[in-house]
Amino acid sequence: LVKIGLSLSGQIEFVFSRLFVSACIFAILLFFLRKSIRIKIATTHYIDFFILSIVGITTYYPIQTLGVNLTTTIHSALIMATSPIICSLFILYTEKIFPKKIFSGIILTFFGVGLIILTSSKTSLTLPYMFWGDILLLINSIAWAYFSLRGRQIMTHYHPFVCMAYIFILGTILLIPLMLVFNFFQPLVFNFFQPPNFSLLGILVYLGIFSSVYSYFIWYKAINTIGAVR
Repeated sequence: LVKIGLSLSGQIEFVFSRLFVSACIFAILLFFLRKSIRIKIATTHYIDFFILSIVGITTYYPIQTLGVNLTTTIHSALIMATSPIICSLFILYTEKIFPKKIFSGIILTFFGVGLIILTSSKTSLTLPYMFWGDILLLINSIAWAYFSLRGRQIMTHYHPFVCMAYIFILGTILLIPLMLVFNFFQPLVFNFFQPPNFSLLGILVYLGIFSSVYSYFIWYKAINTIGAVR
């Protein structure tokens, strides 16, 4: 869906539009849930939310989108599958962890990677572009590992949904300056002088609701329950 969306829109505009949909949904749900869960953030955690927003949203999505656009979908899934290994290595330096857990995690990861390789197909992309796309996705994989581990620490103080809501909203706001700069060179997603592109709108709504709001909340909730490595 990301590749299809990029064929219909500029990269920065596509990323911002997707995040804008997610941020609006998070804000609405946060408003209605304010009486049932604690949504106030302590001032001592402002810098933590700022860093997570930069790492997990503001820089993550533009880099991911550009990387996916430069390489193949197979390579994208392959490289992102290394995130559990990187996550385990992070923990190895910060916490005591049994070697068996690291070994089993690496084996399971490479098993999944192997399945992806078996389903790979030919592509018309040139090697130099794919190389830089793979590098960008590897950077994202490292960022995702940090995002998962650091996010779990913050979730000891707040509800997972509250964490993701503030991270998404703040990350989207921080992306606005980058979007404004690139809009001098690329067309806007929503042009009021042209009929709406319903295919693009459908992709943005799907990615905004299911691939962002739902999946991020479930991901963080799972991390909070069983840990980042599992």
